[in-house]
Amino acid sequence: MLPNLIGHQAASRLLLTGDLVSAQKAKELGLVLSVHDSKDLFQDLLVKSQLRVLLLCVELSRQ
Repeated sequence: MLPNLIGHQAASRLLLTGDLVSAQKAKELGLVLSVHDSKDLFQDLLVKSQLRVLLLCVELSRQ
């Protein structure tokens, strides 16, 4: 599954070397969707959560 996600060469290097991968490299490989500074993480999550609640409310009001 990992080779399908990031390619055979990158998957082999990760699995065989055991090297750590930085957050930025994980994002470049497609292993994570986004990278946040730790001081901004809570605020980013709060905004996304509020947006999801708002969208859910709009969807429920249409039913």
